[in-house]
Amino acid sequence: MTFSTAVYIEAPPALVFDALSNLEEAKEWMPNFVSIEMLTPGPVGAGTEWLQTRKTFGKQSTEHFRVTRWHPPSRLDIRGDGMRGTTGRGEYLFTYELMPERNGTVVELVGEIRLGGFRDVIGRLFIGSFRKARQRDLEALKTHMESRSLAGRGPRF
Repeated sequence: MTFSTAVYIEAPPALVFDALSNLEEAKEWMPNFVSIEMLTPGPVGAGTEWLQTRKTFGKQSTEHFRVTRWHPPSRLDIRGDGMRGTTGRGEYLFTYELMPERNGTVVELVGEIRLGGFRDVIGRLFIGSFRKARQRDLEALKTHMESRSLAGRGPRF
């Protein structure tokens, strides 16, 4: 099952990519954030792994994520799988493409959910909700980036 969503952010691709891939900063903008536990040392890049806990559909759940493609500032691919507290222990593939447009960046997210077997049939009922949740994530990133950008500009006269 695949879905896509996009948002325009009034900030250059390099800054948006940095915010999107800064796992420590996620708590400042990510809806329903609980915690992130790094599983690999060093800076985020290809191969980085972490556990991310959020409240999803009223329950706290933890997923394991791994960066599978790292091309700053234009593309970031992440693979996730459900773990503790999740109902659909499937696989999630997320591709973030960042494209310069006007004075900012269009962030397009293409997601694929693989639940396997009969769960794929049931999952089709929830793909719309999952897409809306990821859209809310992008909107929250947009608000975070643009409010940070405005704060740094100072007063306009």
